[in-house]
Amino acid sequence: MAISLNISVAGPIANYDDLQSEILDWMDREGIAADAVRAPKWIQYAEAWFNRELRTPDMEATISFEIGDEDRPLPSDYLAMRSIYQETEPDKPLSGMSPDQLRQTYAGQSGIPSAYCIVAGGIRVAPVPERDLLYTMDYFRRIDALSVVTPSNWLLETAPDLYLFAALFYGFTWSDNPVKAGMFRDLAVGLLERLKTTSTASRWGAGTRPQTVRQASRGRC
Repeated sequence: MAISLNISVAGPIANYDDLQSEILDWMDREGIAADAVRAPKWIQYAEAWFNRELRTPDMEATISFEIGDEDRPLPSDYLAMRSIYQETEPDKPLSGMSPDQLRQTYAGQSGIPSAYCIVAGGIRVAPVPERDLLYTMDYFRRIDALSVVTPSNWLLETAPDLYLFAALFYGFTWSDNPVKAGMFRDLAVGLLERLKTTSTASRWGAGTRPQTVRQASRGRC
């Protein structure tokens, strides 16, 4: 049996409050009375999904810092590494390794770091530096979570429909409506894939994406 789905959005979704209102309106339209405390949870679940799936230029950040010891905390918004290199002439990139590889290869040696791994919320370098050295790190950061304090972010501005449909997927899952949940999941997945495609195009242009480009290793303990 075919089920019709009107996917028109009633009005602009400019901020967190608009998004919550739109979610509850859509649920109410389907005869489901969801209290206001539910919508923020569905938005939170949607953002966790986005952070698992997306690696776009809008999520990239760069920081510079000194390392004078083996370990250094990662930024609080860290999601995944792109590259890290020592600021010298010329720049000296660090190779990503697993923690076991790092230990086996360098065994606590000191010197100029040439490799790193991600461990316990921080970055560990080897050999262990003997003095403070300046590094620059390019990384993917988490999407700013929507809240009263942060009413908007780049993704809500770029793809409010993605936010809406992903949250509705969780909303209809909560209401035990697998048909509607599946519909909204498919809509959200389609928009996610389109966003990935346009992000790749914005990075590489119309040309062919280089086959040798790989994301930096994310070794973990």
